[in-house]
Amino acid sequence: MKINFIDQHGIFHSNYDYSKAVQISRELDFDLVRVTTGIGCIYKLVKLSSPQVAVASIKKVKQLTLKPRIFKNDYINYLAKIKRLVSKGFIVKVTIRQLGREITKADILRAFSNAFIIDVSKFAVILKQALVQPGCFIVMVKGMVNGSKN
Repeated sequence: MKINFIDQHGIFHSNYDYSKAVQISRELDFDLVRVTTGIGCIYKLVKLSSPQVAVASIKKVKQLTLKPRIFKNDYINYLAKIKRLVSKGFIVKVTIRQLGREITKADILRAFSNAFIIDVSKFAVILKQALVQPGCFIVMVKGMVNGSKN
């Protein structure tokens, strides 16, 4: 099969044998990546991270849902669960969701989410916080490294 490809220096090669392009990419420790699709598709030699580094950098994400109307003991247990997951190396995505008529009361969600962020930031780092839609607030949390926020 003949292909068009761009090498690591940006030079365009047309009607090149696919097996030779793959061999060149392996010799140079590059990946042969399809850039365009269709009849005249173009491949490019790209330096991607090694598979071992890519697999090691993938984080595990746990998703939890929380409602602003929660009892104090349940809230404390919920924080302990987040702390346990974060200490095991998980990234925790917490969705704070209002239901029914609560959605119209944005001040309740705002006050609860601010208090939640303050409580969680004592033992974890806040990666992201966003109001996704009315009544739905998302917080992403990861653990601290050696007791300091990184």
